[in-house]
Amino acid sequence: AASATSSLALSLNWITNFIVGVGFLPLRDWLSSPDPNAPSGRSGEGRIFYYFAAVFGLCCLTFARFYR
Repeated sequence: AASATSSLALSLNWITNFIVGVGFLPLRDWLSSPDPNAPSGRSGEGRIFYYFAAVFGLCCLTFARFYR
């Protein structure tokens, strides 16, 4: 049972990392705005981390609710 659970957890980790990796750059570009004065040509590229923090917080609240 422990090996099957470990395998499932590892698979879920890989799938989640793949989804985040595929969606990170397009979502970052969508949330930022063009700015010719910025070194990268875009402004607000760090907004993506607020989105991921909100999703993480929502997941933590969901898990806390289920495990009480």
